[in-house]
Amino acid sequence: MTKIETYVFFDIETTGLPHEERNKTKITELCFVAVLREHIKRGPFAIIPPVSKLSLLINPQKRISPISEKITGLSNDLLKNAPIFQENVHTIVSYLSSLPRPICLVAHNGDRFDYKILLAEFLDANATLPQDVLCVDSLTGFRQILKNNIVPSTVRKDDVTTKSSSTKDDSMLEEDSLARDNNSLISEDSLISEDWPDLDVSVDDWKEIDSLCSSFSEMPLDANKSSSNSDEPKVQPKNGEKGNEKISYALAELYKRIVKKEVYNAHRAEDDCFMLMECVVATKEFLPWADKSCKSIHDISPLDRYKYDCKTSSPC
Repeated sequence: MTKIETYVFFDIETTGLPHEERNKTKITELCFVAVLREHIKRGPFAIIPPVSKLSLLINPQKRISPISEKITGLSNDLLKNAPIFQENVHTIVSYLSSLPRPICLVAHNGDRFDYKILLAEFLDANATLPQDVLCVDSLTGFRQILKNNIVPSTVRKDDVTTKSSSTKDDSMLEEDSLARDNNSLISEDSLISEDWPDLDVSVDDWKEIDSLCSSFSEMPLDANKSSSNSDEPKVQPKNGEKGNEKISYALAELYKRIVKKEVYNAHRAEDDCFMLMECVVATKEFLPWADKSCKSIHDISPLDRYKYDCKTSSPC
């Protein structure tokens, strides 16, 4: 089993969604935030560890969709003087090559979106990522870590000042306490198969869906149906359920649930990297999961640029 030395949190913003752009989607912004394993392990809860980061704006040389421009704030006019991806290849490779090995990219929904597009951009530039770069998808990771109807055990401040002297019973008590504090947020209904289809759906797309759902749930009740005046018996949710609410694994929702902070400036690559890093720092189980689950980034198929290059509108 690989023991990862450097975790590189990775996120991109793009011109749009692949299925809407006939797989010609290009990167408009990317960010890498590297953290040493030891700094994650020793980091106190909700404190950002020392990082090394690379953040780049990229001229995509194609039209940015209005929705992407609205979500990210990145327009063709804003990026017209930025370097194209090919001109950034050496910078990216040099940055990743400088980090202590083994290194592992961590991206939320990376297997289905970020990694595929990054690899396609490297192919377009007739270049390649270092052969020893590993990767994990944190969306899959948090689904597996949170599947036992508990929130993750977290790194407390006293973990830094004292060695690991807690017993197994202490750890179980801490997890039970966290679960009660969060009203058993993770329900059995949220346990979905790990065999996810290869969807061309971005993290931003899921965030927008979750945002719409949240806005409906926060609408005020009809005055004539106020719960305080209702004589109807209240239906108690089952254990592990929060009414009929489905548990979201979108990064913004995980951040609020695990780190207990409000989301800041989502839909920009660097901010999303830092939110994901804070979730991992606050989750003891993530490091051993990543060691066991990491794979070569070259095991992932790049986005197929020619999939839709035929006369029909459906894939060739």
